[in-house]
Amino acid sequence: MATRIPSELIDAIVEHIPDDASLRSCCLAASIFRSPCQKRLFHSLSLHLPSGGGTSDRKPFHALAKRFEENPHLASLVKHLSLYFPAIRRPIFFGTVGDPTVYRSDPPRPELYHQSGTVDVVRAVFKHLENVEQVHIGSSGGDSWNALPLQLEPVVLDWLIRCGNNRNLSQLTIQGINDIPEAALPILLHAARVLFLWSCELEPKAQLEDSESICRVALQAPANLKQLEIDGSRSTLVRSTAPGAKDLVSHLTYLSLVTFEIHRDFFESLVKLCACSSETLECLQLWIMRGINAEHKALVESQFTKTLPHLQHFMMHSGLPSSPDHDLWILQTIISPVVAPSLTKITVILSKEEADPAGDNALGRFRFDRDATWALRALYDEFAAGHPTLQQICWHPRMYRYGQPEEEERRDFDEFCAGMRAAMPRAHAKGLLGFERAF
Repeated sequence: MATRIPSELIDAIVEHIPDDASLRSCCLAASIFRSPCQKRLFHSLSLHLPSGGGTSDRKPFHALAKRFEENPHLASLVKHLSLYFPAIRRPIFFGTVGDPTVYRSDPPRPELYHQSGTVDVVRAVFKHLENVEQVHIGSSGGDSWNALPLQLEPVVLDWLIRCGNNRNLSQLTIQGINDIPEAALPILLHAARVLFLWSCELEPKAQLEDSESICRVALQAPANLKQLEIDGSRSTLVRSTAPGAKDLVSHLTYLSLVTFEIHRDFFESLVKLCACSSETLECLQLWIMRGINAEHKALVESQFTKTLPHLQHFMMHSGLPSSPDHDLWILQTIISPVVAPSLTKITVILSKEEADPAGDNALGRFRFDRDATWALRALYDEFAAGHPTLQQICWHPRMYRYGQPEEEERRDFDEFCAGMRAAMPRAHAKGLLGFERAF
């Protein structure tokens, strides 16, 4: 009499298989293992887009297209896709390095050749991958959109348009890619519910002629972007509120902006993005390094007038202990009770760089001397204790030394918490202080 093994037990066994080779062998061992093993094997997929020459980088696409054509269910198992652009060819130099008469020649955009069917094969693979949930697009050696062969540019953009229209893509990350066509920005803003733009810049002039109007027509589904994080991507930040894109950032619930270069554009974009999503924004995170000047403050104070009625959580990377006035201005201006009448939580993140740029950055180096204690008591304590809706101000230190023993980290964290409670007696008495430990 055959005994039926529960599917939960099969899944538990498969979860403990250590590598892909063993998973492939297990698929062949018995039919009951095939489906759970295939789910693990095809859950995450990495693809390196073909470059402009050679044939070796196209073979994986031919093999994958054939496999998906013969077994369509395998494509539906792919949930995470990592997509890598080819390494860009570097400029060509003639002459002696350092010679002012040296001639520099930028290589043209690569084109696919030798195999006329490569574009069709790549398009066929993407057609099968329209149900992925998370996508990461990066570079495998270069840092430019121009490394993408001309024939593959519309293939990638068309695929992202379909992802946005069918609403299956939950998260899209674009990392380390420069020279992105400006016409592609609305496509990126429309493709997923969560978008991370990390160290990405647009090209000075769009190369896709008339593509912006074509792309805007192709974006059939309404705006779906709920969470947006822009980190070190100045041009994408500025253009995200341009006429062709601002309607796509009008329903954000979470907005995170990170800059290491203080400039007027950053604050103008902050004001515009908050205004676009004023009726939906629930969480705002800002990482503004020191350097805010009088012009920046005047701009925000005059233009940041839109009420954010649903904003409940504000996160900021603090300049303490070096610049308490910088923090106070942000608190009093950007999340004042007038601007954020429903604010309940503030998270203050203390970063390594601000704590001790030249030292070992251990949390134990954060000293509660007279000046630091006065700043905390006069600024943060007064603000938190007097806020009408605030329920918690949470301190999140990220200042542990690499390789620091666990017991030292715990001791430093406990001492930090005790010091904060002593420095902020009013907030502590009202039960407003919270602490999160970074691991």
